[in-house]
Amino acid sequence: MREEEQGYDYYGNDIKSYNSATLTKADCIQNCKQTEPCARWMYIEKFSGERNYCWLKDEGATSRTRYGGEGSAFSGPVYRDEEEGWDYYGNDVDYVEDGTKEQCRRLCDENQDCKVWLFIANGEVEGNVLKVGKGRCWVKNKVGRKTEWKGEGVAFSALKSVCRDAPDDEDCKYFGIDTYRCTLGVYQHLLYKCKKTCGLCQ
Repeated sequence: MREEEQGYDYYGNDIKSYNSATLTKADCIQNCKQTEPCARWMYIEKFSGERNYCWLKDEGATSRTRYGGEGSAFSGPVYRDEEEGWDYYGNDVDYVEDGTKEQCRRLCDENQDCKVWLFIANGEVEGNVLKVGKGRCWVKNKVGRKTEWKGEGVAFSALKSVCRDAPDDEDCKYFGIDTYRCTLGVYQHLLYKCKKTCGLCQ
C-alpha cells in the first residue's frame, strides 16, 4: 500500500461513510483504525459546501484513480500492527535514509532475516496532523528490548507478521520469543488480509 497521498481515491469497497462540518482527517484515520476490517480511508475536505466527508474501505480497495471532484481529497492505509513512539533496541542489520514508512515496511518484508523494523519520521505537523513524509529506516534481525523513543522525529515500529495455515510454537521461535500472543485487532486485520490463520508474536 502507498502512504498517505493527496488527490487520489481508491474506488469502491466502502465499509461506511460519514460527514460533518467539524470532521477532521485525524478523525477519519482514527475511525478506520477502530473499525474492522477497514484497511484504507479517504477524506475529502469541503466536499459538499462546508462539510467534510470520510469513507472507510476494506482491503479490496486497490483501484487507484485521480480524484476530480469537489473539495480536497486525501487517502491512505491503516496498519493495526504499527506502534508509535517505541523502538526495539539494537540488532540492526540494514539502514536506509530518506525513505518512506511504507518502503521501510517493504524492506523488512523482503529481508528474510528481518524480525522488526523502525522508522523515524521527520515529525512535520500540518494542521495538528502528523505528516509522516520521509525519514530513516532500520531493519532488525532480533526483537530487542522495547524502549520508548526519546530522540528527534516520530518513531513507528512493527514486528514482521507471519501468516501460516495454523499458528504454532514455530511462529514464536521465529521471533526468538517464548510466548505466543495475538491481539484481537491485529489478528482480525491479518486474517482478513492473508485469507488464512495468522500468527503474530509480540
